[in-house]
Amino acid sequence: MPALLVAGQDDKVSSMVLAESYAKRLPDAKLKVLEGVGHWHVTEDVGTVTTALRGFL
Repeated sequence: MPALLVAGQDDKVSSMVLAESYAKRLPDAKLKVLEGVGHWHVTEDVGTVTTALRGFL
């Protein structure tokens, strides 16, 4: 099953190591890393999140 993982590069709550680990374990996963974004992806970079979701769906 396809999955889109969205991670903020500067997230102090959930590390990039964890996001990368999930992406490797899910066979059809895509990891979108948001540069300069922390834990609150949608409020910090709504445009990029929207574009990523539209492209995925």
